[in-house]
Order: sequence, then structure tokens, then C-alpha cells
Amino acid sequence: MKVISGNRSKRKALTARLEVFSKISNAKFVVRLAYREDIDDLVAIENSAWSSEQRADRKTIIKRLDNSDESFFVIEDPNGCLVGFVCCVGLQFFDESVVENWEYYANLSLSQNLRKKKAPRFLYAVSISVADFAPRGTASALLRGVSRWGHSIGIEKLIYGARVPGFRDAFLRGISIDVYLQLVL
Repeated sequence: MKVISGNRSKRKALTARLEVFSKISNAKFVVRLAYREDIDDLVAIENSAWSSEQRADRKTIIKRLDNSDESFFVIEDPNGCLVGFVCCVGLQFFDESVVENWEYYANLSLSQNLRKKKAPRFLYAVSISVADFAPRGTASALLRGVSRWGHSIGIEKLIYGARVPGFRDAFLRGISIDVYLQLVL
């Protein structure tokens, strides 16, 4: 892990940039915080990664970015092109034995109450999007970078999940994810 600094033309302050190497694509990526200036790229990535029914619209992405309190990250490919992002929610408490559905955290990412004086202990990844043209290994490099970044600032754990249609009801009936996937696939 190597943290470097870089200037953005529209930002006067230096910002941290984390270099991450992907063994899958044999490429060096850069993970950094997202900026408001990235919005067009973020929307384009979201549109290329998700179907129209599943993707967040421009307004939602802007709201998540504005409320993220430095927990919305992007990944740049070796050419400096944005190829993915992850929007996280900072949490003080996370109980692994309590299953909250994805919508709970997605709605939390839209809340202006995220900006707290106390630093979060956990990051919950609400949305992970990687452009369809991104090199192989981009998503794992992004998550590895965010995890390393988080640990360097005191985050105990990066938590992420996937939306699996119908699983919550199955889980509440005592069905494990492995059994559920065998039943539906």
C-alpha cells in the first residue's frame, strides 16, 4: 500500500490517493475519495453497471455523495480514467447477528444525519459499481483499497453484501444462503 498525494484542478487542498495493484489484470489502480466534479463519470459508470430497474439515478448518486462524509470512493485505472466506485455508510455500531435489509443502508446513505462528529468504526458498502469496460480485477482492487484505507484511519471492518431477491424472507424462515441459492438457481 502506498499513499500518494495529488492535485485536482477544481480543489485547492491535497487529497490522499492510495495505489492498489491487481494481480488479476496486472495493473496499478488508484483509489481516492469521490468529488462532486466526478458526478458525470459516476452516473456513466452506474448506467453501464446496472439495469435501468436496479441502478441509482443521478439525483440519488449526488445525494449519496453529498451525505457521504468522506466514505464515497472511486477507482482510477492506470490511465487515470474512473472505472468504478463504492458508496459507503459510516457506522458507529454494527451487530452481525441482526440482519438489516439492503434498503435500510441505502436509505441511510441518503440521510443528512450521516455527518457525525464522532468517527465511524465500520463502513457498510451500499453501492459498488464498476464500468463494463473496466479491467478484470477492478472491483476486488477497489474493495481492497477501501479496506486498507479504512484500517489506516481506524475503521474496524468494511461490510458489504449483495441484494439477493427473496432471501430475506427465506432467512427469516431459517434457510441459509447456500440452501436458498441451490433452491433458486
